[in-house]
Amino acid sequence: MEDRRSEDTPVLDAVASTACKEEGSPRSEAYEDKSFLAPIEIIMQNKRLLLIVLAVPVLLLIPYIAMRYTNEVNWTPMDFTVMGAMLLFTGLAIEFALRTVRINWMRVAAVVVILFGFLMVWGTLVHLGG
Repeated sequence: MEDRRSEDTPVLDAVASTACKEEGSPRSEAYEDKSFLAPIEIIMQNKRLLLIVLAVPVLLLIPYIAMRYTNEVNWTPMDFTVMGAMLLFTGLAIEFALRTVRINWMRVAAVVVILFGFLMVWGTLVHLGG
């Protein structure tokens, strides 16, 4: 008989795990393991991380589009690379701070310090560049 498991039915998981309590039952091992749901759980836990990774190229589209319509914005490929790295590093640093710091006022302080550092580096690069 064919073993049909559905990842979309948590009720079926609960019924199958209670019905198959015998040792050595292949169904009980499969339903108690839940390793087939690991990629879905990782994605759900990292929504903010996925948002950070997707926000970087979207934010880099702003100067790219501005370059097409005006001569005031003139970025080189190195400018896009540096800004992309800065945005990614800042986003990941904020994510790390939000995951590790548990006290709310310290979270706010950590994010403010990270954003202040980003603005200081950006301002320095703008001042040096032109």
